[in-house]
Amino acid sequence: MRGNFKFTILVIAILCTFFILARELIKTKSQLKKSHDQIAQQHIEKLELQDELKYAQDNLCKTSRDLRNAKTKLDFVNKKIKVAKKNNTELRQAKLQLEQRVVLLEQEKQVMEARLHSLKELKNAISELKAEIRQQKIDRQKKIDAQELAQGNRGFLIKEGKALCQPKIKIEVRPAS
Repeated sequence: MRGNFKFTILVIAILCTFFILARELIKTKSQLKKSHDQIAQQHIEKLELQDELKYAQDNLCKTSRDLRNAKTKLDFVNKKIKVAKKNNTELRQAKLQLEQRVVLLEQEKQVMEARLHSLKELKNAISELKAEIRQQKIDRQKKIDAQELAQGNRGFLIKEGKALCQPKIKIEVRPAS
């Protein structure tokens, strides 16, 4: 019986070892499956992170492009502002000059009004104006005569630079209106 007992213990020991190994194998398979699931999950997370990274990089490129465009537009607007400020300064200076000129013209107008309100001054102004108009006509006629002289005398006799034939002058008197 002793032989049987040893054999039984040996069989029990082998069975226990077999069960322990089987349990360890199941645990190892379970851990392997968990590890495999974790690896698969990490792979999925990696792919998601890569997609997010690509999306973020695309957004970064787009934002960089938008930033460059905005800087270009800002530079353009700054140049326009500079030109507008320069023009504004020039316009202000021109405005000041015009205002000064308006003041001078108003003063001149007041002087002229004061002068023209007196009858004697008005008569003098009219006389001066008529004399100025006559002088302009004389100057204009001298220019015309000089042009005609440059063209030639066209058969008229000239003695000492003066024409022998005097031009006819027609004086027309009109009543004042």
